[in-house]
Amino acid sequence: MSDYKYSFLSLIKREAKAYAKANGLTVTSAQEHIAKCNGFSGFHEMITVSKRNPDDPRLLKAALGVEALDIKVWLHPFRHEVVDFLMASLESVFEKTNAHLFFDDFEEEVFLSGYDPKTGIASFLMQTQFHGTHIYGQPFRGDGVGVIFNTYVAWRDGQWKLRDTDGVVIRAICVNWDPDSEDNYDPYGYGPDWKERLEKLPACG
Repeated sequence: MSDYKYSFLSLIKREAKAYAKANGLTVTSAQEHIAKCNGFSGFHEMITVSKRNPDDPRLLKAALGVEALDIKVWLHPFRHEVVDFLMASLESVFEKTNAHLFFDDFEEEVFLSGYDPKTGIASFLMQTQFHGTHIYGQPFRGDGVGVIFNTYVAWRDGQWKLRDTDGVVIRAICVNWDPDSEDNYDPYGYGPDWKERLEKLPACG
């Protein structure tokens, strides 16, 4: 697994070569420097750990600059591309609610994440909500839309980029049709077992 093109160790080796060239060091010295800066006693230990536990957080940090594949990755510039895609895809849903001026609440949640060392693609199964303003005088048909979706991003040239094809895949869309209900109120209409159903959705693909 550590021999894959985009494995953490392979990425670290490429980083070491670039660091060595930029700083007039040998590649070996650069490898030792990167290993020690990321909590290893040396590059030899880093190699040993990569074989025993290729998902070690220290390897992740050294290779990708983050300690976990979580919401921090989501804060990269591609976030705006994803939100724009979702807004465009949900336009017909927004129109059925008798609300307008929808906006993203900036409170995304990551349920599942994964990384493919063969392709350098990270996947995130996520949820976000869009809120609108009810149009005065119109019947209430909801003013909030929730969406569950996958985002696929590629690690290229030292940064995350949205995958060229199918970078965003919508899995579920729900609207708060009945916000006055007192029975197990679910503001976005996912249903009481929606978290359990998430386990059946693929995080990678």
